[in-house]
Amino acid sequence: MRITSVSNLKIGDVLAKNIYASDGRILLSKDVSLTGSYITRLRNLGISKVYIQDASLADVSIDEPLTDQTRNAAIQILDDITDTIPIKTDGLMTLSNDELNRISKKFDSTRYIGVVREIVTELVGKTEVMVHLADMREKSDFLFTHSITTTVMSTLCGLGMNLSRKQLDELAIGCLLHDIGFTIIEPELLRKPITTITAKEAELFRKHTVVGLAVMRKLPGISIPSAIMTYQHHEMLDGSGFPCQRKGDQIHLYSRILAVADFFDNLISGKAGKTLLPHQAYEVVIAQSGRKFDHNVVSSFVRHIALYPNGCTVLLTTNETGVVVRQTASPARPVVRVFQKRLGNEVDFKEYDMTKELTIFIKEVID
Repeated sequence: MRITSVSNLKIGDVLAKNIYASDGRILLSKDVSLTGSYITRLRNLGISKVYIQDASLADVSIDEPLTDQTRNAAIQILDDITDTIPIKTDGLMTLSNDELNRISKKFDSTRYIGVVREIVTELVGKTEVMVHLADMREKSDFLFTHSITTTVMSTLCGLGMNLSRKQLDELAIGCLLHDIGFTIIEPELLRKPITTITAKEAELFRKHTVVGLAVMRKLPGISIPSAIMTYQHHEMLDGSGFPCQRKGDQIHLYSRILAVADFFDNLISGKAGKTLLPHQAYEVVIAQSGRKFDHNVVSSFVRHIALYPNGCTVLLTTNETGVVVRQTASPARPVVRVFQKRLGNEVDFKEYDMTKELTIFIKEVID
């Protein structure tokens, strides 16, 4: 299979992976032959890339970090929790004690913590897994997808930093609800591109950290380190973040991990402005390592991200075009298959393991 831009899809192309809605429903199943109406539907949903079948790349696969069952359980618990939080239409980013108490009473801590621990269990069993991120998400509800993606990335980062199982659980518990404060904002405002919001709206957005902490501290079974992540995940190492301009070790380790995952996912989803590809977002993060982001966190984080996801088409410095077919221990140097010529029904190709071909580099990703 290979990644193809929706704009380049042709009628008759066959999906290689399911397309999911933000609530976990399957929008289009793998093995479906695409029609014109299906392609239009994908475009209208804001999905820009999909995996399609390709006989010459039949061996290319993705090791998903979570099972569909666990991912859907996480989406459902997020949906249930956010349904208990009232949306504020008066522009005031506050919840009364009565509202907080009602949220607390409806919170099923046993179920929530159980779902999060299952996420961690699945990831602990896949220490070599890399997260393959392409813009294949439905745009109607960014929050759920973002929450799950950042939880997966943060947990894998924590694994790479040799956090204990207790620490990984606390980290993931805080990650999955880190943007809970956003849920009191009107959905129409949340969906606005960041480049179009007013200064007043930006100030409302910033207050989601304060609201999030107020909610998390009321939820039974949530530890203080997990709760504090909702408040600190926009703090930067150099003191340039918000809400308190904390610096260095004043920011909890869990929050420093989440800060990188949150920032990275915002870059590749387009939530922070222009949508970047994983390798482009990587360059932005690396440039701020040691200044805005904890260097040790960044070092662990990037080892678990496929900068060039399996199935993406790339141009090499040899001026050859190929497709990434496997990852290596070095995320920036995967295995690339270059097709040369067709011999009857057979396609001749060669592969570059870029950890061995040290004079060859990826020049760009081709849509």
